Amino acid sequence: MIYQGERTKNIAFPLGGIGSGCISLTGNGELNDWEIFNRPNKNTRNGYSHFAVKANFNGKQVVKILHGDTNENYIGTHIDRIHTGFGFGPRENSLAGFPHFRDLIFDGTFPIANLTLSDKDFPAVMRLTAFNPFIPHDSFNSSLPASFFEWEIDNVSDSDVDFSLSFTVRNPAPSAINSPIKTSDGTGIFFGTELSDTEIKYSDLTILTDAENASTQSCWFKGEWMDGITTFWNQFSSMT
Repeated sequence: MIYQGERTKNIAFPLGGIGSGCISLTGNGELNDWEIFNRPNKNTRNGYSHFAVKANFNGKQVVKILHGDTNENYIGTHIDRIHTGFGFGPRENSLAGFPHFRDLIFDGTFPIANLTLSDKDFPAVMRLTAFNPFIPHDSFNSSLPASFFEWEIDNVSDSDVDFSLSFTVRNPAPSAINSPIKTSDGTGIFFGTELSDTEIKYSDLTILTDAENASTQSCWFKGEWMDGITTFWNQFSSMT
């Protein structure tokens, strides 16, 4: 099924193994419903977790969050949390105020979701294939606690373009410890905790890519107010 415009508003495509928790890819490309702690957790975000892309071409640069327009109410909702209530606008971690893509198509047929993003000021069409480890008649591999994301970049300009992709994920564990990973198979970060694996709130999470020339940063700038997202955006925009 193909969805565009207002029809993407109520999409939350589950990504995760059978019975092992999941997150949802929403109709505009956000990551929502982080149900990875053995309990329901609808309509939640894990910090500022998101994909972003940067394009350098013809002496200029364009940086965008890999989202379409926010699907949230622009004047906010009646949520009893600071800065998310009625009158305050969308939640700040929706990244609605950052540059993002104007045109979006969502094509979802379980267990695979396809997202296409484009904009007149961006030199490429961005295509995401997100899927579950779902294999008919293979319950073991279908139950792996994993989600997979594959990005395809189609240069539609007449110029050579250098592209950079970024994936930011918050470690949701208490007493979080983040450790870079570098193996022959990939680059990433292990999100652990100081808690022992016998404690009820113990958790771990791994982000891994097989892309070449990948680098990691184990944490954002630890400031106040919006210092973290602002510093990340400035750093990603200035990196070559």
